[in-house]
Amino acid sequence: MSHPIARLAALTLLALGAGAVSAQEPEVRVPVVTLFTISDLDDPAMIRAAKPVEGYETWLTPADFPADAFDPTRTWYVPLSIKVAADGSVSDCIPIDPVRQGGARACEVIRERGRFVHALDAEGRPQSGSRAMGAVFELRQPGKPVLASPAPPPMGYQNTKPVIRDAALLQLAADPQKFIETAPGVWLDINAKGRVTRCRIRISTGTDAGDAEVCKRMTKAKFDPARDPQGNKVPAVGAYFALKVAA
Repeated sequence: MSHPIARLAALTLLALGAGAVSAQEPEVRVPVVTLFTISDLDDPAMIRAAKPVEGYETWLTPADFPADAFDPTRTWYVPLSIKVAADGSVSDCIPIDPVRQGGARACEVIRERGRFVHALDAEGRPQSGSRAMGAVFELRQPGKPVLASPAPPPMGYQNTKPVIRDAALLQLAADPQKFIETAPGVWLDINAKGRVTRCRIRISTGTDAGDAEVCKRMTKAKFDPARDPQGNKVPAVGAYFALKVAA
């Protein structure tokens, strides 16, 4: 009868041997193309930027590209500048770095499949706009997620947030024709005197008229301005405020 330690050693060697064999097996990687939004190309005249419709991540697939678009030695990142017409269609798409692999073909596919929610001006009128997006081409192990670097903290992140003086302005009366989304939100630029200098829609009400009304409402609001760590009144850029539609 073998000694328990001997049996354990044998099992350990078997396990190590199995590990060595599996380590020598070729790594399985499959082509993956990932489309994501970078930002809207800022237009001060717009309260809502052009935005890709839900499901835009499926616009590009590996089958749309030749095999050499996926390099086993590197990951390709291709930034794209997309022009959006007032009806939400793609009027143009340009690879920002045309030398990089896959950019021209990505734009061809986006021109065909891409659909956007149009940009909106302060009067609630549909407008043309621009959007920056990016495509990543890689050979990836199945199930491995895309790793993204954390965003740097925004400027002024240590400052206090502006405080609205009349919180009732954040409450919207029920109106299903205007307010489909019951929890819209806005980004506000607020100067050191507590006045709103710009409103941008972060979460849409679901309608053009509703978004325009929200920004008109918030632009008239008064705020106690943000303060820096020394207590000085300072401007705030992109302060987020959530609104609520009555049930």
